[in-house]
Amino acid sequence: MFKTRSIYLMMALVVFSTLASSQYWFQSGARGSSSSAYNTGAMVSIQTVFPQNATNGSMGFWLGEDLSNGGFIQVGYFIPNSTGMIKSNCTESGCTGSKYLQKGIPTWFWEYFPNGYTGGNFLGNIGGNDSIGPNGGFNSYSFLSNGNVWNFYMDNVSIGSVNMGTSTSGSYSPVAFGEYADTNNNDALMNTVRFNNFKFYQSGSFELLPKAYAYVGYGKGSQTSLPNPYGVKEIDNAVASFMVGSGVASAQNNSQLWTLGYMLNIVSPYGAINSSNQYFADSSENITAPANVSIGDGARALFLGWDGTGQGSYTGNAPSAEIDMYSNITETAVWQRQYYLNASSNYTAVSGGGWYDANATAIVATNTSNISMGRGSRMVFGGWSNGMHSGTESILMDRPLNLSADWIMQYLVNATSSHGTISGSGWHDSGSVVNLTVSPSIVYVGNRTRYVFGSWSNGNRNASMHLEASSPISIMAVYNKENLIHFAAENDYGEPINASLFGVSNLTLPENAYLPSGKNYSLTYVYFKNVTLPSHITFNASAPSTVVVKLPVYNINISVKDLLGYPLAATANITFYNGTSISAKLNSSGKLTLHNVPYGYLSGDVKYGGVSQSLAAQHGTNPVVTLVDPYSIAAIIALMVILVSFSWFVVRRTRKKSKK
Repeated sequence: MFKTRSIYLMMALVVFSTLASSQYWFQSGARGSSSSAYNTGAMVSIQTVFPQNATNGSMGFWLGEDLSNGGFIQVGYFIPNSTGMIKSNCTESGCTGSKYLQKGIPTWFWEYFPNGYTGGNFLGNIGGNDSIGPNGGFNSYSFLSNGNVWNFYMDNVSIGSVNMGTSTSGSYSPVAFGEYADTNNNDALMNTVRFNNFKFYQSGSFELLPKAYAYVGYGKGSQTSLPNPYGVKEIDNAVASFMVGSGVASAQNNSQLWTLGYMLNIVSPYGAINSSNQYFADSSENITAPANVSIGDGARALFLGWDGTGQGSYTGNAPSAEIDMYSNITETAVWQRQYYLNASSNYTAVSGGGWYDANATAIVATNTSNISMGRGSRMVFGGWSNGMHSGTESILMDRPLNLSADWIMQYLVNATSSHGTISGSGWHDSGSVVNLTVSPSIVYVGNRTRYVFGSWSNGNRNASMHLEASSPISIMAVYNKENLIHFAAENDYGEPINASLFGVSNLTLPENAYLPSGKNYSLTYVYFKNVTLPSHITFNASAPSTVVVKLPVYNINISVKDLLGYPLAATANITFYNGTSISAKLNSSGKLTLHNVPYGYLSGDVKYGGVSQSLAAQHGTNPVVTLVDPYSIAAIIALMVILVSFSWFVVRRTRKKSKK
């Protein structure tokens, strides 16, 4: 059985008129169907609208429910019709407080009626003056059992509680009404008030009432002779939302306001397909998502499928599906964020471009590392535009990426040589500096032949040189063959002499020198003992050879003797052709030999016993010096004395014999 109660609180605030004493409680609103029975709570959002135009009663708007044991509870707001103090925090034992209320200003209230209660006193509590608002705004009002204790809330904030001896509504369903209370007429205008999100609490959560019926009638104990002018209707087919008030094209009493069916919530961060719509129970509905959605330059969301919850929902990969509304259903569109890798190259194909899942790894690669651009020219892969260097690279796709292959023009530097080793030959970047070096600069073949670097084929004579790689280059290191020529100097007698330098075709060479093969040379002089000696020899260096040169160099033998022909160990002071001088003592045989004298030239003197005698030689003459020394003169004189004496003796004896 469905029964409604009136707001007893109104009785304390009504200013009675002198009109008829019959009292009315006009009620209009929505009551739930049996599908919302056996609940443990209810909730509704009620619009605050004031002032209202009550003439001799008061208007209230509230949520209420009969309980399984016959009790009744309600919570909402009312608009006092007079100003003054009113008792508050009231139970069957009495009230413990009072509140000041101002006429026409709404305040919240909650109220209860124990089973079998017949008293006329208000049981419950009220808010203070102006305890709700603002005008035109919405507040949620709810009650919820915790065991047998029922708690009352406004905007989810507790405003009171009472033990009702039961924890459930039993077979009763919640109601949400607008009420013109304790009045004796139906003339007052009730400005329209909206009720939204009418819910009941069951199985641990608040759910929208799946079905509700209109109620346009009277509260318990009300007179009924005057018609109820205050209507109720659903708001724009909005689920669990309705309005009450004067002038509302009312639904018929007990007619169905809405069949809630079930909510279909489509949740998606992409594609603009989010929705939350009410559908008839057991109906079939289509859901559709695009295959992909652009979310920026080079970024998209790829549809992967639906993740459905609720009986009749769909879970799968199809972008379009049909669901059956057997319950409240949430369909979550599952997307994969993707980024586009734009990989390109001006000269060759590139693999790896395309769409990738966010944070996936892309493998980008070129199909070749170099491309021929003609003889001696090529393009070489130089890396990627993001700084990577390898032809095959792994890339974390955490953003869109434009990637191009960079290519470098290279030219072939073909440097060759028949001898030695060349460094720097090969491919070089265009515009780079090529360092070419050939080494060693001398290559020996055996002991008497060698090849000597002469120049590059471009005329550069440096074994190491620098070139700019601006085109293909072919170049050769040129080596010249040289043969070892031994210069053998001899004196006039064919004896070897140690000459230090040899003048050959405007060159000054040592006794062993390598000369370029195949040329004719003139040996024009030999430098010996600081004397330049002329020569007139022509020879060819086509093979290793010895060039013998005979020089005007002589051995000079100096002899010194006295007048008697005896050798003298005299001292010789000699100056040579080059201007150098020596002083030497002759041996006991009166001899001094000077070897290898240029031009055989010398001049000077010899000294012995304080007597000196000049000497000179050239072109191989051997000077013989007879030195008139005192000793020789004395000897000669002594000999002459002896000879004279002997001659006198002989003559004298001869004369004596004659006289006999």
